[in-house]
Amino acid sequence: MRERIVTRFSRRWFVASLLAAAAWSALLFAQAQPAARPLRLLFIGNSYTYVNNLPEMFAKLAEAGHQQVETVMVAPGGWRLQDHWDKGEAPKILHGGRWDYVVLQEQSLLGTNFLLNGKPRVKNDEVFRPWADKWAAEISKAGARPVFYLTWARKATPEDQSVLTDAYMRAAKANQALVAPVGIAWAAVRQQYPSIDLFYSDGSHPSAAGTYLAACTFYATIFHASPVGLPAKITGHSVNLNTALVEADRTAVLADLAPGDAQALQAAAWAAWQSIK
Repeated sequence: MRERIVTRFSRRWFVASLLAAAAWSALLFAQAQPAARPLRLLFIGNSYTYVNNLPEMFAKLAEAGHQQVETVMVAPGGWRLQDHWDKGEAPKILHGGRWDYVVLQEQSLLGTNFLLNGKPRVKNDEVFRPWADKWAAEISKAGARPVFYLTWARKATPEDQSVLTDAYMRAAKANQALVAPVGIAWAAVRQQYPSIDLFYSDGSHPSAAGTYLAACTFYATIFHASPVGLPAKITGHSVNLNTALVEADRTAVLADLAPGDAQALQAAAWAAWQSIK
């Protein structure tokens, strides 16, 4: 009897020792693994990017969705992709850092100043496309993936959305790039939820709700996940509208939407991404 008791004790001790050793090994292995590196995104654009600080709003939504990202923005007002290539800091910043994605946003009329009956109109991608191709190739060479920021038609000319969508989609397809279909989501919201005003008073730039919609669309595009359920209020750093620079010493409420409006924008962003992926 005593021998059986001793044998049972020995077996239990042996099993317990194995479990303890396995737990200790797992702990040591976990400690030896490097922490996950945040995704790094470089945003190249203009006022459609810096108004309401789109990159930071996206980063805050990502944080709420348990994703780690770091963003940098190069977005002088009114600049085209050609301007960024010819005279800006963007090429240097691109090659001076390790980026996972680089966002490209063309001037709102695809780089032209075309007027029809006194209204600024989107004519074609004749100016946009060559620079889109150059930038996409340079981004790929730097080891990152280009993401085209498909923008929206102005308030007075919603019919221009088809030209914008076609231009960005064709550029993305030719360059194996991602597309953040903000303009597609924008058009859907204008049709389905006309009470949500996506525009600033000039009928061109985004309101806080418009930038929030863009940020949700980038969330869907980068993470392939629905933004539904993310916070409706975002606090971050404001941008000086005169210098287009982030004011690191000032924080502000970037967006504070009614829960129903936020959910509608989140759903529209996810539906837009689903429609093109």
